[in-house]
Amino acid sequence: MKISKICYRASRYSNVGTKKERIERAKELMIKVGPSENDLEKYPHQFSGGQRQRIGITRALSINPEFIYVMNQFQL
Repeated sequence: MKISKICYRASRYSNVGTKKERIERAKELMIKVGPSENDLEKYPHQFSGGQRQRIGITRALSINPEFIYVMNQFQL
């Protein structure tokens, strides 16, 4: 499954925004957190471990949480 679909599904299952808003939100977050907007059409195996963590953070942020609890320190 492509990164765009992974990020989109998280917000879809949480009923966050319309379809268009979800797609735009995924693009915005990938620009801020992840490698780049162009990487939305890639598959997870095409990324390094650190990039995969950023994608996980992007997915978590896509549902507009009040806070995110992480076990380990990380640096963006």
